[in-house]
Amino acid sequence: MKHFHLLVFCITAIAVRNSSSKCSKCPHNMQQIKEARLKVIQKEILDKLGLPHPPNITSQNILKLQPVKELIESEKLNMDANPEEFHEDNYHAKTHKIILFPETAPKLIADQVEKCCYFTFTGKAHGHGLRVHKASLQVYVKREPNTGKTNATRDLKTSINVFQRGFPVIDGAPQKILVASKTINTNKNEAWYIFNIRSLVKSWRKKPKMNLGIDLEIEGDDSYRLVHGNSIAYQPFLEVHTKNRKRRRLKRRAGLECGFGRMEKRCCRQSLMVDFVTLGWDWIIAPKRFTAYYCTGECEDMVLPMHAHAHLMATVRGNNRSDFCCTPSKMSAISMLYFDLKNRIVLEEVPAMIADTCGCL
Repeated sequence: MKHFHLLVFCITAIAVRNSSSKCSKCPHNMQQIKEARLKVIQKEILDKLGLPHPPNITSQNILKLQPVKELIESEKLNMDANPEEFHEDNYHAKTHKIILFPETAPKLIADQVEKCCYFTFTGKAHGHGLRVHKASLQVYVKREPNTGKTNATRDLKTSINVFQRGFPVIDGAPQKILVASKTINTNKNEAWYIFNIRSLVKSWRKKPKMNLGIDLEIEGDDSYRLVHGNSIAYQPFLEVHTKNRKRRRLKRRAGLECGFGRMEKRCCRQSLMVDFVTLGWDWIIAPKRFTAYYCTGECEDMVLPMHAHAHLMATVRGNNRSDFCCTPSKMSAISMLYFDLKNRIVLEEVPAMIADTCGCL
């Protein structure tokens, strides 16, 4: 165990050195280093996402939702297109998007009047420092079978009305305030409809006790129904886009790459594939795998990186290069789409997960 701790110390370069702790003491067994680095990465991901343990996913059926499938595909493309974008400030992940699914309404709401839907804003969904940029409620409406158009309904205007439930609540029935409305396209028997409820979500986050949920009612052609309840693939959901502080993009610097098929003794960047499927982390939706890299090699004959931190360290240590350790000199983030502990889908940017360049520090 002592040997493993020394290995983790060397590959993460997080510790206070003393006169007897030299980087040359790090084990050079490549398989050991890779296995230890994978354990460190798993722990870092959980820490940065604020998760005490990997979530236990109760249902993957949520992924059958067509809008969710489209989101996953679009985010996969973004993950491939923007590997360089990152936050350089702190350790924790930055939330960009959360998908919430209906939960049980407060007890003071009578079951018989609960038409849909109640969403809670706890944990990441209530995170301080997050600004709600966009909030859209998506619902699926379907015409009942064997109820085609008739002369009576062909020209009948049919709409979906979204009501905020409010106080006072009398005999389990809340007051209702109209917050959004949309006309149903009667040329379609079924379709998704999207409502902008950003103002309502912002008010719920400011005053959680006022959140009693919403009701959806269809007015006009009564052959249309809101699909919810046991229809998991078509249940309503709330998609919330959030904003953090501004990000900036830095260009990758060229660094020494560890050679393929040859032993490179100098400090270099070694490829390391993190495969969430192999690790059994089915709660991570995307990416299913990414290349993290790690730094390995000796620093005795290396030219030090030309930046302020390296000069400062060189001044403190003098010319004794045996004190320098091969460690990441620049890190970048990855975007991660995952289920949290409440089975909500969250899109976050996880900083410092990929070693871009390595140096002797």
